[in-house]
Amino acid sequence: MPGSSREGLGAAKLQILNGKGAGKELALEKPSVKLGKSGAEIVQINKRPDGHFIVSLNQESAENLLMINGEAVGSRAVKLHNHDVIEINKLKIEYYLSA
Repeated sequence: MPGSSREGLGAAKLQILNGKGAGKELALEKPSVKLGKSGAEIVQINKRPDGHFIVSLNQESAENLLMINGEAVGSRAVKLHNHDVIEINKLKIEYYLSA
């Protein structure tokens, strides 16, 4: 049913929008997925009953802010919505729900 909080939860994906991996997709099938590389921004996406939430695990460098749709996230967990654009360092990734 459209608008349901459980709509497509099991079928969420990430698509890389720029860089070497542009166009590549990653299905969010596990309860928890970490993104980034050691020494750079590391983020974690957690699957909860009410959706996927992203949180930054490394807030040491102000230059490596996690951004969602152009807004800095800081240390709070943020619920992801269909077509949100995640920025980690210079990498842009789109979160979307697939049918």
